[in-house]
Amino acid sequence: MPHNLVKRTAVLCSFLIFTAFGKTNCANAADIAGGLKASTLGAGAEVTLGISASLNFRTGANTFTYGAATIKSGNPVEYDLNLRSFSALIDWFPLRDDSGFRITSGVIINNNKFTGNTQPADSYDIGGVVYPADQVGVMSGNAKFNNIAPYFGIGWGNPFTTESRFSFSFDIGLAYQGRPDVSLAVSGPIASDPVFQANLQRETSDIKGEIDAFKFYPVVSAGIAYRF
Repeated sequence: MPHNLVKRTAVLCSFLIFTAFGKTNCANAADIAGGLKASTLGAGAEVTLGISASLNFRTGANTFTYGAATIKSGNPVEYDLNLRSFSALIDWFPLRDDSGFRITSGVIINNNKFTGNTQPADSYDIGGVVYPADQVGVMSGNAKFNNIAPYFGIGWGNPFTTESRFSFSFDIGLAYQGRPDVSLAVSGPIASDPVFQANLQRETSDIKGEIDAFKFYPVVSAGIAYRF
Protein backbone atom coordinates (compact mmCIF):
# COMPACT_ATOMS: atom_id res chain seq x y z
CA MET A 1 0.00 0.00 0.00
CA PRO A 2 2.70 2.62 0.81
CA HIS A 3 4.33 1.95 -2.57
CA ASN A 4 1.02 2.39 -4.41
CA LEU A 5 0.26 5.57 -2.44
CA VAL A 6 3.61 7.08 -3.36
CA LYS A 7 3.16 6.08 -7.01
CA ARG A 8 -0.37 7.52 -7.23
CA THR A 9 0.70 10.78 -5.58
CA ALA A 10 3.65 11.13 -7.95
CA VAL A 11 1.39 10.55 -10.96
CA LEU A 12 -1.15 13.07 -9.64
CA CYS A 13 1.53 15.70 -9.03
CA SER A 14 3.03 15.13 -12.48
CA PHE A 15 -0.41 15.54 -14.05
CA LEU A 16 -1.12 18.73 -12.12
CA ILE A 17 2.28 20.21 -12.96
CA PHE A 18 1.87 19.30 -16.66
CA THR A 19 -1.63 20.75 -16.72
CA ALA A 20 -0.50 23.86 -14.88
CA PHE A 21 2.43 24.55 -17.18
CA GLY A 22 0.15 23.94 -20.12
CA LYS A 23 -1.79 27.01 -18.98
CA THR A 24 1.13 29.38 -18.60
CA ASN A 25 -0.46 31.68 -21.15
CA CYS A 26 -2.99 32.53 -18.44
CA ALA A 27 -0.32 33.47 -15.93
CA ASN A 28 1.91 36.48 -15.62
CA ALA A 29 5.52 35.54 -16.40
CA ALA A 30 6.60 37.77 -13.51
CA ASP A 31 4.58 35.76 -10.99
CA ILE A 32 7.40 34.61 -8.75
CA ALA A 33 7.77 35.03 -4.99
CA GLY A 34 10.29 34.01 -2.38
CA GLY A 35 9.62 33.48 1.29
CA LEU A 36 10.68 32.23 4.70
CA LYS A 37 8.74 29.74 6.83
CA ALA A 38 8.73 28.21 10.27
CA SER A 39 7.07 24.81 10.58
CA THR A 40 7.08 21.39 12.18
CA LEU A 41 9.57 20.48 9.42
CA GLY A 42 11.96 23.16 10.67
CA ALA A 43 12.98 26.58 9.39
CA GLY A 44 12.73 26.91 5.64
CA ALA A 45 12.94 28.95 2.48
CA GLU A 46 10.50 28.67 -0.39
CA VAL A 47 9.96 29.80 -3.97
CA THR A 48 6.46 30.11 -5.45
CA LEU A 49 5.65 30.27 -9.15
CA GLY A 50 2.30 31.53 -10.38
CA ILE A 51 1.14 29.11 -13.07
CA SER A 52 -2.45 30.19 -13.67
CA ALA A 53 -5.22 32.10 -11.94
CA SER A 54 -5.99 29.07 -9.77
CA LEU A 55 -2.68 27.17 -9.56
CA ASN A 56 0.70 27.86 -7.98
CA PHE A 57 3.77 25.66 -7.80
CA ARG A 58 5.92 25.77 -4.65
CA THR A 59 9.29 24.27 -3.88
CA GLY A 60 11.39 24.72 -0.77
CA ALA A 61 13.85 23.33 1.74
CA ASN A 62 13.59 22.92 5.51
CA THR A 63 16.16 22.21 8.20
CA PHE A 64 16.33 21.95 11.98
CA THR A 65 18.58 20.20 14.51
CA TYR A 66 17.74 19.51 18.12
CA GLY A 67 19.65 17.56 20.76
CA ALA A 68 18.61 16.51 24.27
CA ALA A 69 18.98 13.83 26.94
CA THR A 70 16.23 11.58 28.24
CA ILE A 71 15.56 8.26 29.98
CA LYS A 72 14.43 5.38 27.76
CA SER A 73 13.55 2.02 29.40
CA GLY A 74 15.46 3.21 32.45
CA ASN A 75 18.56 3.92 30.36
CA PRO A 76 20.16 7.38 30.09
CA VAL A 77 20.13 8.34 26.40
CA GLU A 78 21.41 11.33 24.49
CA TYR A 79 19.70 11.88 21.14
CA ASP A 80 19.64 14.20 18.16
CA LEU A 81 16.71 15.05 15.91
CA ASN A 82 17.84 16.06 12.44
CA LEU A 83 15.18 17.50 10.15
CA ARG A 84 16.17 17.83 6.49
CA SER A 85 13.51 17.96 3.77
CA PHE A 86 12.65 19.35 0.36
CA SER A 87 9.17 19.91 -1.02
CA ALA A 88 7.45 20.08 -4.40
CA LEU A 89 3.84 21.19 -4.04
CA ILE A 90 0.88 22.28 -6.15
CA ASP A 91 -1.57 24.80 -4.64
CA TRP A 92 -5.09 24.89 -6.05
CA PHE A 93 -7.26 27.92 -5.21
CA PRO A 94 -10.88 26.77 -5.68
CA LEU A 95 -12.46 30.05 -4.57
CA ARG A 96 -12.35 33.13 -6.74
CA ASP A 97 -12.04 35.56 -3.84
CA ASP A 98 -9.38 37.25 -1.71
CA SER A 99 -9.32 34.62 1.06
CA GLY A 100 -6.32 32.84 -0.44
CA PHE A 101 -7.78 29.48 0.61
CA ARG A 102 -5.89 26.65 -1.07
CA ILE A 103 -5.81 22.89 -1.30
CA THR A 104 -2.30 21.51 -1.56
CA SER A 105 -0.90 18.21 -2.80
CA GLY A 106 2.62 17.10 -3.52
CA VAL A 107 5.64 15.27 -2.20
CA ILE A 108 8.26 15.85 0.46
CA ILE A 109 11.77 14.49 0.00
CA ASN A 110 12.25 13.25 3.53
CA ASN A 111 15.71 13.01 5.11
CA ASN A 112 14.50 13.38 8.71
CA LYS A 113 15.95 11.01 11.30
CA PHE A 114 16.66 10.38 14.99
CA THR A 115 20.06 9.24 16.24
CA GLY A 116 20.95 8.34 19.82
CA ASN A 117 23.54 6.83 22.15
CA THR A 118 23.40 5.53 25.71
CA GLN A 119 25.26 7.53 28.32
CA PRO A 120 27.53 6.04 31.04
CA ALA A 121 25.70 3.88 33.60
CA ASP A 122 26.34 0.81 35.73
CA SER A 123 23.89 -1.33 33.75
CA TYR A 124 21.39 -1.17 30.91
CA ASP A 125 17.88 -2.58 30.54
CA ILE A 126 17.58 -4.05 27.05
CA GLY A 127 14.41 -5.86 26.09
CA GLY A 128 13.43 -6.22 29.74
CA VAL A 129 16.73 -7.80 30.79
CA VAL A 130 19.41 -5.93 32.77
CA TYR A 131 22.98 -6.27 31.48
CA PRO A 132 26.25 -4.97 33.00
CA ALA A 133 27.52 -1.88 31.25
CA ASP A 134 30.95 -3.42 30.56
CA GLN A 135 29.25 -6.20 28.56
CA VAL A 136 27.04 -3.88 26.53
CA GLY A 137 29.48 -1.05 25.90
CA VAL A 138 27.72 1.81 24.09
CA MET A 139 24.31 1.21 22.54
CA SER A 140 23.62 3.40 19.52
CA GLY A 141 20.61 3.61 17.27
CA ASN A 142 18.75 5.54 14.64
CA ALA A 143 15.23 5.84 13.32
CA LYS A 144 14.23 7.07 9.89
CA PHE A 145 11.25 6.98 7.54
CA ASN A 146 10.51 6.71 3.82
CA ASN A 147 12.52 9.05 1.61
CA ILE A 148 9.42 10.07 -0.36
CA ALA A 149 6.46 11.32 1.69
CA PRO A 150 3.19 12.20 -0.13
CA TYR A 151 1.64 15.37 1.31
CA PHE A 152 -1.92 16.67 1.40
CA GLY A 153 -3.19 19.73 3.22
CA ILE A 154 -5.02 23.03 3.18
CA GLY A 155 -3.83 26.56 3.71
CA TRP A 156 -4.34 30.27 3.22
CA GLY A 157 -2.28 32.83 1.36
CA ASN A 158 -1.51 33.68 -2.26
CA PRO A 159 1.31 36.16 -2.92
CA PHE A 160 -0.11 36.98 -6.36
CA THR A 161 -3.55 38.21 -5.33
CA THR A 162 -2.58 40.86 -2.77
CA GLU A 163 -1.89 44.52 -3.45
CA SER A 164 1.18 44.50 -1.22
CA ARG A 165 4.33 42.74 -2.36
CA PHE A 166 4.46 41.13 1.10
CA SER A 167 2.01 38.40 2.07
CA PHE A 168 1.52 35.89 4.86
CA SER A 169 0.63 32.22 4.66
CA PHE A 170 -0.52 29.40 6.89
CA ASP A 171 -0.65 25.68 6.13
CA ILE A 172 -1.83 22.55 7.91
CA GLY A 173 -1.61 19.03 6.53
CA LEU A 174 -0.20 15.51 6.79
CA ALA A 175 2.81 13.85 5.20
CA TYR A 176 2.70 10.06 4.95
CA GLN A 177 6.28 8.97 5.67
CA GLY A 178 5.58 5.30 6.33
CA ARG A 179 6.44 3.08 9.26
CA PRO A 180 9.75 3.80 11.01
CA ASP A 181 12.92 1.89 10.23
CA VAL A 182 14.70 1.47 13.58
CA SER A 183 18.11 -0.08 14.15
CA LEU A 184 20.08 -0.63 17.37
CA ALA A 185 23.65 -1.85 17.87
CA VAL A 186 26.06 -2.26 20.80
CA SER A 187 29.84 -2.09 20.95
CA GLY A 188 30.45 -4.52 23.84
CA PRO A 189 31.52 -8.20 23.84
CA ILE A 190 27.95 -9.44 24.33
CA ALA A 191 26.91 -8.10 20.91
CA SER A 192 27.14 -11.50 19.19
CA ASP A 193 25.31 -13.48 21.87
CA PRO A 194 22.07 -14.94 20.36
CA VAL A 195 20.02 -14.43 23.53
CA PHE A 196 21.19 -10.84 23.78
CA GLN A 197 20.38 -10.26 20.09
CA ALA A 198 16.82 -11.49 20.72
CA ASN A 199 16.41 -9.00 23.56
CA LEU A 200 17.94 -6.24 21.44
CA GLN A 201 15.38 -7.01 18.75
CA ARG A 202 12.64 -6.81 21.36
CA GLU A 203 13.93 -3.38 22.38
CA THR A 204 13.96 -2.34 18.73
CA SER A 205 10.34 -3.45 18.29
CA ASP A 206 9.31 -1.49 21.40
CA ILE A 207 10.85 1.69 20.01
CA LYS A 208 9.15 1.13 16.65
CA GLY A 209 5.81 0.81 18.39
CA GLU A 210 6.35 4.05 20.33
CA ILE A 211 7.05 6.15 17.23
CA ASP A 212 4.79 4.32 14.76
CA ALA A 213 2.19 7.10 15.03
CA PHE A 214 4.62 9.41 13.22
CA LYS A 215 4.02 7.55 9.95
CA PHE A 216 1.48 10.35 9.46
CA TYR A 217 3.57 13.41 10.22
CA PRO A 218 1.64 16.60 11.00
CA VAL A 219 2.85 19.63 9.09
CA VAL A 220 1.90 23.06 10.41
CA SER A 221 3.61 26.13 9.02
CA ALA A 222 3.46 29.91 8.93
CA GLY A 223 5.45 32.15 6.66
CA ILE A 224 5.98 35.42 4.90
CA ALA A 225 6.59 35.90 1.17
CA TYR A 226 7.75 38.70 -1.09
CA ARG A 227 6.45 38.99 -4.66
CA PHE A 228 9.13 40.09 -7.13
